[in-house]
Amino acid sequence: MTSMTCSVNNQQCQAFKQAKVNAKANQGRSRCYKHANKASEASASSTTPSAPSGSSTITPAASTAPGNAQNTTQSAQSVTEFAGNASLHSVDSSDPLCPLQLDAHADWNADTGTTSHMTPHHHWLQNYAPKCVAIKLADNNIVYSTGVGTVVFSPVINEKTVRSVEFTRVLHVPDLRNNLLSVLYLTRNIGFTVHIIAFQMSFEHPTGTPLFVASISNSNAAFLDSSIAPLAEYAYAATTLPLNIDLWHRRLAHHHLAGIRTLLDHKLVTGMHLDSKSAPDPICEPCLAGKMHSNPFPSSQWHATRPLELVHSDVHQVPYPSFSGFRYWVTFIDDYSRYWFGLSIKAKSDVFEAFKQFKAYAENQSKRKIKILRDDKGGDPV
Repeated sequence: MTSMTCSVNNQQCQAFKQAKVNAKANQGRSRCYKHANKASEASASSTTPSAPSGSSTITPAASTAPGNAQNTTQSAQSVTEFAGNASLHSVDSSDPLCPLQLDAHADWNADTGTTSHMTPHHHWLQNYAPKCVAIKLADNNIVYSTGVGTVVFSPVINEKTVRSVEFTRVLHVPDLRNNLLSVLYLTRNIGFTVHIIAFQMSFEHPTGTPLFVASISNSNAAFLDSSIAPLAEYAYAATTLPLNIDLWHRRLAHHHLAGIRTLLDHKLVTGMHLDSKSAPDPICEPCLAGKMHSNPFPSSQWHATRPLELVHSDVHQVPYPSFSGFRYWVTFIDDYSRYWFGLSIKAKSDVFEAFKQFKAYAENQSKRKIKILRDDKGGDPV
């Protein structure tokens, strides 16, 4: 019994000694990691100008970067952009609705700490191009952009929608929850002038009338005043069909293909482009069905039993006007007697006057009243 106890104690001692050795090794590695962080920060501060208040230093771009957020500080990975006080969103990137970013904000935050314009909304971006850039958040998390493009913004000044403004070089960052407008990028690179009063920021280029304004909230955050376009306008972002001639043919109420090519070639429609150059289908069933003539109506077995009980009317056009200027003639046929009455008219607007002449003549001759007047529903004014 004593020998078994000693054996167990020896095993516990050996395990305790091994744990101490591992702890010392881990502590050494942690110290090396901290020293590497300090060296990296010192190197960055010596080669990069100081950033705005609340921002981190900006280091040279990395050659490769993964496409998702890193939840731990990555000193080994260099950062090229800073996102101010923006935070991460909580939508799973594998979710089919992720491109719409349902939990992301729709307002634009005028931020003096961010280095570039950023948005999580892919469907806002035009002229989209892939671009992967490392971005550091305020909590030292690292996220990455997936593309860059332009955003058309509709400002509201004094409760009136003014001329739209296009934001260029907007980074698409799916992991953000905020839309960030870089104030310093506008002033340093675009030449904007920003005026700040108690509860408003106005953006002028170069000076004079502001192009857009931002209201400052009680929490000292500035958000651009804008009219948000309904999400239905961006339904194309969720389509699974290729953007080819056939799709635009259907979207534009089955407009003829030559007209659609003209719209594309001359860029007459904003945002209209092709993702596929496949040849259009020469047979469009809705177009064929819409251009077919209707089948003739079956012959009626009923006939009038007295004069003027039913009168048929129609308007006909001649290819050339007469010497007196008549281009149409209108007919009235009595269903009972098959009596035929015709009048020449110069325009379709004269049909009613012709009908009054026929009515007075026919009723005086037959001593009866017209009961029913039937036409072909061609839109002739009677």
